[in-house]
Amino acid sequence: MNPLLRTCFFYSLLGLPLFSCMKDKPDRDVYVLKDPEPSQRIFVVNEGNFTSGNSSISLFNSANGEVQEDYYKMQNSAPLGDVAQSMALINEKYYVVVNNSGKVVVCDKTFKMLANITGLSSPRYILQVSANKAYVSDYKSGSVSVINLSNHSVSNKISLPGWSEEMLLLHNKVYVCNISREYLYVIDPNQDKVEDSIWVGKNASGLQVDKNLMLWVLSSGNFSNSPATLSLINKGNLRVEKTFVFPADRQPFKLAMNGRRDSLYFIDKGVFVMPIGAASLPNQALIKSEQSNFYGIGVHPLSSEIYVSDALDYVQRSHITVYSAAGNKKNEFKAGINANGFYFE
Repeated sequence: MNPLLRTCFFYSLLGLPLFSCMKDKPDRDVYVLKDPEPSQRIFVVNEGNFTSGNSSISLFNSANGEVQEDYYKMQNSAPLGDVAQSMALINEKYYVVVNNSGKVVVCDKTFKMLANITGLSSPRYILQVSANKAYVSDYKSGSVSVINLSNHSVSNKISLPGWSEEMLLLHNKVYVCNISREYLYVIDPNQDKVEDSIWVGKNASGLQVDKNLMLWVLSSGNFSNSPATLSLINKGNLRVEKTFVFPADRQPFKLAMNGRRDSLYFIDKGVFVMPIGAASLPNQALIKSEQSNFYGIGVHPLSSEIYVSDALDYVQRSHITVYSAAGNKKNEFKAGINANGFYFE
């Protein structure tokens, strides 16, 4: 099941409504690759089971294959919370967004807890937008929260009706996906104000920027009346340059990109790869799902290895498989329940 649909399902059961430090004005080469040493530490974000409070962070050492399960609890002797959604590195601190607990947990580089950001309804993603400010998207608050990174508090709310999801900062503009409003919204981070919107289709949740500084938005669509689309947007004039329409029986999700920013990846039962210069959508999966229940994906920015999680039955610990850029299996290990994403240190 598409993770977004699964989230909607669990909320409906309860009757609920459905990286690094950046300058205030990033330079044009903010997405140009640097040349650091290859990473060996890969964090896996595990949602856990909704309302069970069993979310976790797994730490995988790619050099020796060792896995430290429930790393946050190991470092803090306390559980992380209910439904870990995402994480980011901001000002040399880890920020873990814990959705159903309505908080963002702030940790040092050893994952010791420093603070909790509270006053959030149903947070999804956090994005640093200036030296001391971040935004947090939200599922049900009808707003994007403005976070003061100095004292880890909510300082303001930006009205944005609907379910705001992934965000991206590019040339002093913040782009926000909105699943329930079919638009990509543009926020001015200097004024904390929505200034524009771009129609991209139903269930817009995935957002990436390529090496040409063009935006890509994946909208999963709706089987009944709206096909999934992949939109290419020119950030200069905010126009949709191309729209790739998926067949009616496909519902892709989890948009990722490699370190060279020249290839897109997404899950559609299997894992598909699409060069940014392609004239059409890929028809053949790079990695076939077979009997797997693919749930999360990440592409290592240096090695181009593809990390894919299999949620199995949503109750067991997830199975993680590491593939080469060519789609050949290299490694595998167990993580926590419902592993939905990866952070490459």
